[in-house]
Amino acid sequence: MNGTRPQTIRLWARTAIAWISPLVLSGCGGTPTARNCADGIDVYAAASLRNVLVPVGERYTATTGISVRHNFAGSGVLAQQILATPGADVYLSANTRWMDEVTNAGRVVEGSLSPWLQNRLVLVARIDAALPHSPQALFHPSVHHIAMGDPNSVPAGQYAKQWLTSLQHQGADGWTQLQQRASHAHDVRAALDHVRSDTGVVGLVYATDAATASDVKVLYEIPPRSLQSIVYPAAQIAPGCAPAANYLAHLRTTESFATLSAHGFIPLDAP
Repeated sequence: MNGTRPQTIRLWARTAIAWISPLVLSGCGGTPTARNCADGIDVYAAASLRNVLVPVGERYTATTGISVRHNFAGSGVLAQQILATPGADVYLSANTRWMDEVTNAGRVVEGSLSPWLQNRLVLVARIDAALPHSPQALFHPSVHHIAMGDPNSVPAGQYAKQWLTSLQHQGADGWTQLQQRASHAHDVRAALDHVRSDTGVVGLVYATDAATASDVKVLYEIPPRSLQSIVYPAAQIAPGCAPAANYLAHLRTTESFATLSAHGFIPLDAP
């Protein structure tokens, strides 16, 4: 083979059935030896999936007897961990950029990559903050920090920067005006915690994260047309193992999608 790697958008054309097909690493000279995952599956997942993924994994374990170990962090951090060391069996990213990095490095099992979920970005504040329910809250004199994921490694931060750049205020874009007040967090949950700590902090986080905090209110939902689609791709990491492929299929069952929907995620290509 010529060693080129298909990008995420082309791999999405493959069906979910391919997840349980023979586990062959794309672009290699032969088929690597697959792990048997007898001691459990290691799932590297975006921090925004923390609340919902644990019960989904528990159901998989109850059905199969195979344990699921979760590593939650910013998607960029996880991608670098996958590229640096072996150990991951499944990667659930909060955007396509970091999945492409892993795919292009030859670490994704061929046919296993597919879009899985969508999310929304919202502007939030602590529930007792006296702020307008609009983008104008960003420029309110009482706001001294804007909590967001680090745009260099956290997808939610990349989406936030994209929206702020598109936002016009008094003849200039929002990012130019506000970046000095931006407080970069290592993942979206840390950004949410910063908002919860201070009425002078607003945050740009996923709607699903905002819904987990009763002391936070949504000031504004960013229109989907204002930024690229927030898509969570899912893939199996090479060399692969049959339980990991079955776990990916489990993530797309009607029951799993119902749980994900109840937490505010938008399932893609549901059965």
